[in-house]
Amino acid sequence: MILINRYGIKIGSAFTHCQRYCSSARKTYREKRLLGYSKEQLYNIVSRVDDYHLFLPACTKSVVTHREPNLIKADLVIGFPPMIVEKYTSHVDLDRPNLVRARCFDGRLFKHLITEWKFSDGKPGNPRSCTLDFFIDFEFRNHFYSRVAHSIFDQLVHQTVNCFLKRAKDLYGKPSI
Repeated sequence: MILINRYGIKIGSAFTHCQRYCSSARKTYREKRLLGYSKEQLYNIVSRVDDYHLFLPACTKSVVTHREPNLIKADLVIGFPPMIVEKYTSHVDLDRPNLVRARCFDGRLFKHLITEWKFSDGKPGNPRSCTLDFFIDFEFRNHFYSRVAHSIFDQLVHQTVNCFLKRAKDLYGKPSI
């Protein structure tokens, strides 16, 4: 299909137009919600990067390679074997029990990846609650991965957050709210 502007001048195919003006390889998402687990409980799950392979479906391996009180470096392998398998290193900043921020700028998989989990006080009078402010910002280096991510982005992000919440339920029981 060829696009023609209102003056009758050909401006290119719909595909080229959409590639140039309608889509971005960069993806961001933010979600804020009240949860029935304490800041400490959720912080413990999110900060234990070496456990990710146990409950995140796309994470096949998670190994902490360096640990300091406020910083973790971890190698993560993600994908859907045998077709897509990629490894990257994550630098995780920790501020117990308020923040877990993971960054990747050096991998061949991502141009950049930033994930933030902020935990703040929840429902007044309920110490087993907190407010989660989740943010992710990423861009793949590979155009194929960008296209796949674009088509399933919302589903993938919701699934990731829900996997962490299921992990909380498995470890700490039913949420308080």
